[in-house]
Amino acid sequence: MAFARRTKPHGRVLVVEPDKASADEFRRAAERRGLAHVRVVRAAAWFERTTLTMQVDPGHPASNFVAGATDYAHDELARFRSIRVEAVPLDDLVDDADLGRVTLVSVTTNGAEQEILRGLLRTLERDRPYVCLARTAESHAEFMGGLGYDLLGDDDRGYTFQYGG
Repeated sequence: MAFARRTKPHGRVLVVEPDKASADEFRRAAERRGLAHVRVVRAAAWFERTTLTMQVDPGHPASNFVAGATDYAHDELARFRSIRVEAVPLDDLVDDADLGRVTLVSVTTNGAEQEILRGLLRTLERDRPYVCLARTAESHAEFMGGLGYDLLGDDDRGYTFQYGG
């Protein structure tokens, strides 16, 4: 929502959310705030078109992850529900949304950031956007370095990368 507010009125925002309840809530929140430039797509971002099984915490639906991607104890995992969702490469969603030049990508998942970015390689190569990633893997800097990106900043929430050539 913060990025959506900052890009108004000239920018465009694409939100990709696999959980229907979360996607619907984001849509309603954007409408309440007059953020007509926000498009919400109910799908899972991934490196290929497939169907994924996701685990969703009903008490906090935005806390979802690909089944098997994180290490939860059995009793913790019991509070999650499983959903099956269409997964699509972000490159395809960016093209379908006709966003123009992409200047910022923010991926906040629970451990699938690199798989998601593998589905955005065409856009990263073409537009060289800033990339913000959740702090879920120490290997993010190495992965992004392999794509020509430098670490611009990091804090307790995540990393920000900038293309360095």
